[in-house]
Amino acid sequence: MYPNFSIILGILWLLLSEQVHAGKWLFKTDKIRSKIDMTLTGTINDSSQTDRASTRILGTMIAEITPDTSPTETIHVTNFDARTTNKNIRFDFEFGPFGIIGTAKFYVKNLRIILDPSNVGEATEVDVNGNFIQEGNLGTFSGIAANDITFLGANQKNEIDLANPDNDPDGFQPEPFNIDGKLTWDNDVPILQFDFDFEEIITDEGNEDFTGFFTFKGKVVARGERMTGPPQINIANKTPAPFNFSFKTVEGSTYEVQASGDLNKWSPLQNINGTGNEVKVFDSRKAIFQRQFYRVKMIE
Repeated sequence: MYPNFSIILGILWLLLSEQVHAGKWLFKTDKIRSKIDMTLTGTINDSSQTDRASTRILGTMIAEITPDTSPTETIHVTNFDARTTNKNIRFDFEFGPFGIIGTAKFYVKNLRIILDPSNVGEATEVDVNGNFIQEGNLGTFSGIAANDITFLGANQKNEIDLANPDNDPDGFQPEPFNIDGKLTWDNDVPILQFDFDFEEIITDEGNEDFTGFFTFKGKVVARGERMTGPPQINIANKTPAPFNFSFKTVEGSTYEVQASGDLNKWSPLQNINGTGNEVKVFDSRKAIFQRQFYRVKMIE
């Protein structure tokens, strides 16, 4: 088979039309590289104590990237599900000798943050360095947050079920937050990174003698995997006999390679079972047509 210039133009047209589409990616956190370090300094009167805790982050997120190759123009994070590997993040303090002035305990158990498509912000632009900010995301939380403070013999305890904020007497309600991240590419694989570095002063209305200073530093790194979607066709050979191209398959899927002379009527050429690797397709038919277009359809 000797492909003419029209065949090459036909495939290039299909490739270019695919590149303007958003690609949907599943990102999985890198457990080793995703770590948060926290410190809490508690002060009662002039007595201060500092305690530290850390946790790694596990989770997944789904993002639509347009185009789904570098350089990226926009990104839209549509799903997010993250949890801490440390199931009991805890800070303990004793003020004065043997805690004679007071003690304080703060902990968060089984923390999990979920973001679903109904509560995400709009797609946002990615700058030339890969930075982006997606605003207006409203997550849901689960877990238990509590404190237990004793000062001069008087004890006060509070506990919040983060999944049921209406039960909190202080009226805790999740607020919209920004997703501030950076998108880079490792060849054809997208990498998302989120850096955290913030500080906050904590006060307790029920105990005005206590103040806390909280720091939260670390990062979350997630590597993308292309979700099931249109196979990306690569022209592997632009020389005569036989014409061929290749595409990446998903293990367990079945593909039908089709050809057309007018982009309206498509005829099957062959079926291919996905192995997770790239496969090469050869068209050994005689060149009895003026032009030819190819497409790959996932059938199961």
